[in-house]
Amino acid sequence: MNARTVLIGLFVAVVFGFMLSATADVWCVATNGIDATGDGTWAAPFATIQKGIDTAAASGDTVLVSNGTYNISASVSIAKAVTVQSVNGPTNTIIRPSAGAFHVVSITAGNPVTLDGFTVRDSGSGGNGIYFLNSEGVVMMDVRIINCIITMNGGAGSAVGGIQSYLKTASGDKLLIRNCLV
Repeated sequence: MNARTVLIGLFVAVVFGFMLSATADVWCVATNGIDATGDGTWAAPFATIQKGIDTAAASGDTVLVSNGTYNISASVSIAKAVTVQSVNGPTNTIIRPSAGAFHVVSITAGNPVTLDGFTVRDSGSGGNGIYFLNSEGVVMMDVRIINCIITMNGGAGSAVGGIQSYLKTASGDKLLIRNCLV
């Protein structure tokens, strides 16, 4: 074996090893899950979308959310690069506050962030269905809201509603809203 063959073999082994270590994880959420004892698999899912997001460690992780209505007591906060996706679409997977008025989903950081296949509803008069805030120094280059129904958010006479965005296009922020009913 010559030196060139050894170098090529070493290069392929390093690249392949990196590809294996860079794979993203999938975290599962279901209404019958348990945050305290669940491990994020379908056999032992988490109960809350927030627990799935908080557990996602690597950029590109996916939080898969099973059918059901997720009554939240605080805004679902996305502050990292993650995909949050329903298994069977917005008519089967609903996020709504159990009480109070706040933003149902808040996206404050992450590159990229994808929210795919949810009904987001009932924020009340003090909140939005989906709220984006670009904090100083944070560039949200790639935020995608896909296949969602955003309805019944904000109250009568409220200055809030379906989607509210404070993105800074001059800094390169990009927001894609596709195939959504707002």
